[in-house]
Amino acid sequence: MKHNYLLLFLLSLISFSSFSQISEKKSNGIFYKISIATALFTSLDYIDDTEDDGKYNRFTGFFLNNTLGYQFDERSCMGLNLEYNLYTRQKLNVLPAYLSFQYIVKDNLFFRAGYGGLIGLSESFEKGEFIKFGLGVRGEFGRKNTGMIGIDFSTRHVTNNTKYNSITSASIFFEYIFF
Repeated sequence: MKHNYLLLFLLSLISFSSFSQISEKKSNGIFYKISIATALFTSLDYIDDTEDDGKYNRFTGFFLNNTLGYQFDERSCMGLNLEYNLYTRQKLNVLPAYLSFQYIVKDNLFFRAGYGGLIGLSESFEKGEFIKFGLGVRGEFGRKNTGMIGIDFSTRHVTNNTKYNSITSASIFFEYIFF
């Protein structure tokens, strides 16, 4: 008789846990996203055109992005981004703050774009304008969290640097979204 009660108890636990796993996927609401990226290449637009060695520098730039956003539905979201860009060879620090919009085109393939400015916290940070667009794919982890990978193209029009007019780069990014 004790075995029957134990079996009934185990079956009820299994059925309870399987029904508790059934829940709707998060389709809208506030989210936080963190992203890391590395530059594949960088094009530097020199103000002095006589310097052309090193115009296309293949080096590693590191980018760290934090986003607070809102997902409207299963396909579109908008976010407020604060990103730190470090270009090691050129010793450049860039702090873009921008609005971004992302739209899922088909299945898990998405397109995104962003526009904003470069914050000059001190003399070591560049000021100017920031434009970004990219493509990527996303994968879901559970009902709320999402991971993404893709490629971004971005341009930073610098206003306070005496050597560079703009910095253009292509980068691979890895992101994780928390709902």
